[in-house]
Formats: sequence, structure tokens, C-alpha cells
Amino acid sequence: MIPADSSYTLSVQFNPGAAGLTGGQLTVTSNASNGSSSAVTFSGTGIPVPSAVNCASGAITGPGTDNCTVTLNAAAASGGLTVGLSSNSAAVTVPSTVTVPEGQTSASFTAMIVTVSVPQSVAVTANVVGISESFALQLGGVASSSYAVDLTWEAPASSPDPVAGYNIYRAVSGSFAYQLLNPSVNSSTSYTDTTVADNTSYTYYIESVDGESNQSVPSNSFTVSIP
Repeated sequence: MIPADSSYTLSVQFNPGAAGLTGGQLTVTSNASNGSSSAVTFSGTGIPVPSAVNCASGAITGPGTDNCTVTLNAAAASGGLTVGLSSNSAAVTVPSTVTVPEGQTSASFTAMIVTVSVPQSVAVTANVVGISESFALQLGGVASSSYAVDLTWEAPASSPDPVAGYNIYRAVSGSFAYQLLNPSVNSSTSYTDTTVADNTSYTYYIESVDGESNQSVPSNSFTVSIP
């Protein structure tokens, strides 16, 4: 009940069931003897949201890549739709976003997998405005290798910006899906990769990083084979 000469504030939530323009109406009716009704018209545009995430391989053992697809419940509007991506494990790396082109309902992205010693299930998730879908990727455990790869390189002879450190990238040989190995900028000109697996070849390259996190062009790549 609202007393005479008083006001009441209420919130209206827009939760569209489909993409596109949607209208609605809020009717306020007074139960006073001389009361009447008033209507307020609303409209909003619903955007597509993820309806599924799928990857080509549901189970992977050892390092590698997996081709994945996010599917929307409706076609992306003009300009396309940016979908947020995430993984709940450092063992699986995905891009932060993927764009579904205008008029399309899906887009592809690559998940990069590193070796784990203990089997685990990793959720790869796509999200738009809080609506999400996930895919459970099963990783098989691999016994730790007794090998490690020691990397060393020379600092740039000259640079327009002072070098703050380096990023080290690695891919399974034959794949172009490189992953960043160091969780933070590596300040020295050496790095030891202890996450290699036996009977696997890896290709590496280095990029220098300045104080504003700008990266240089990649160095020459080089390949190492683990026995």
C-alpha cells in the first residue's frame, strides 16, 4: 500500500527469451474509489547468447591442441558478437574472446593443452552478458619426464624502448598453436621448461617486452626433441 501523496520506486528487469527487438508494458492500477490505471511501455533488444560449446576431442593425453566451437542461439547482429572465453585450469589455455561474424551462429577457436601428471576434467566456458555454456575436456595424466629444456638467448643489441623482460612461447612441433609458458614477464635471458613430455618435439620462440607490456616481433624459432 502506498500512502496518499507518496511515491514508490520499483525495478523492472529485462530478460528476453530470444534475440531481437522485444516490447512490453507495465500497468499500474489504483484500488482507490476514484482510482485509475496507467500504462508504461518498454522496449529492449535481446542479443544472442551461447547455446553450446563443443571441442573436436573430448579427451586428450599429453600436450596438444583441440579445435573448439561456440554456438549461439541466434545469428549475430551487425558487426558480429564478441563472446568471452575461459578455462578453469592452467593446463588448458583459450583466447580471452572470439567473435561470431555478423549473420553467423558459431565461431571456432583453439584450446592449447599442456601435459598434466594427474587426470583431470577442465571446463572450457563461453559467456555473453552472464549467460554461459561449458564443455568438459578430459585430460589424461602423463608421468613426468626426467628431461627439461634449458633456453638461453642474447638481449637485443639495441632497442628504441628499454627491455623489461621476455616472454617464452612453445608449441608442439607441427602445430602453430603457441602457448605462453611464463606466467609473468621473465626478467633474465634464460628459462627452463620443465613441462615437456617424452617422445615429443617442441618449437620455441622469444619476444622481448617493454615497460608498458608491448611485445617485439618473435625471434627465430628453434625446435627441441625430447627422447
